Amino acid sequence: MMEENFYNGFDSRRNYDETLLQGYVQEKNLYVEVFVLAKKLRDALKGGEPIGEIVDILEKKNLAMKRIEAIEKMMEKEKKKYRDSTGKSERVAETIDELSGLIEEILAVERENEVLFTTSSLRGINDKHYSREFVVARYLSEAGGQ
Repeated sequence: MMEENFYNGFDSRRNYDETLLQGYVQEKNLYVEVFVLAKKLRDALKGGEPIGEIVDILEKKNLAMKRIEAIEKMMEKEKKKYRDSTGKSERVAETIDELSGLIEEILAVERENEVLFTTSSLRGINDKHYSREFVVARYLSEAGGQ
């Protein structure tokens, strides 16, 4: 898992901005994965793919978001030091800006997905394993987790 790489690479003697940069780079990679999955979900919704495929995409996206959350928790002390510092690292600031832009792109796709999800007639909606209520609840909980 990505957060394990972060744990294994963590050196308390390292400058906090280097640690932040390492964490944010790992987060960026995971957010790229979330972005790809959000677009895949959009395509699945537009294409009327079976509910099972949609749920699989949501589960993968949820896993990536949990990994991001774990990295965020690990970086809490470093983020506080960074916020409180007077001489902020340009590299960290640039990486944060890149992350912000990527998150905005993800949110735009997710808004589109929400509209598609609520308006499309999905094949397999009567599938005995996934009721419409289950899928709607799962999708909304995933979308709300961001």
